[in-house]
Amino acid sequence: MSMQRECITMRPICVIVMLVLIGALTTPSLQAQTVEKVTAEQLQAKIAENEADVKVVNFWATWCAPCIEEMPYFMQLGKDLADQGVVVFFVSMDFEDEAALVKSFLEEQEWEVASMLRTGKDNHFINTLHEDWSGVVPATILYGQGDSPIDFWQGKPVGYDDLKARVLQSLHP
Repeated sequence: MSMQRECITMRPICVIVMLVLIGALTTPSLQAQTVEKVTAEQLQAKIAENEADVKVVNFWATWCAPCIEEMPYFMQLGKDLADQGVVVFFVSMDFEDEAALVKSFLEEQEWEVASMLRTGKDNHFINTLHEDWSGVVPATILYGQGDSPIDFWQGKPVGYDDLKARVLQSLHP
């Protein structure tokens, strides 16, 4: 009799534990982080296909301290302005054969971001995306509808408030 009582008493706990385990197994995690390789033309196509009002494309690298400093601002911006028609893309400028390094870096930082990794020749990639871009990272290009740049900056990281103001200005000129 006491054995039956224990099973009945333990059943809710067992159910809760099983639900937690099932949730952990089915919820996407940082371990499932992917890094898609893209050429400049493929990136432009992704930008053009996206229907957001403003597309923020941040170019970064694992070795770039200013990039790492500002990346949380871009992640927060993507969350804060998603309902206003803003989307953020991240493109790593690490070497093409360093996809595993980029993936590992994102996982270590516990960044819940999808990132692309540029492929092809550096100069072609850079010059195709923006004529004023010297190749310095961090760099950011804002696109409106379609694939035409509406704003660009490179170098020194921006703070969250400045970033948000600049994007909102592009969203509501």
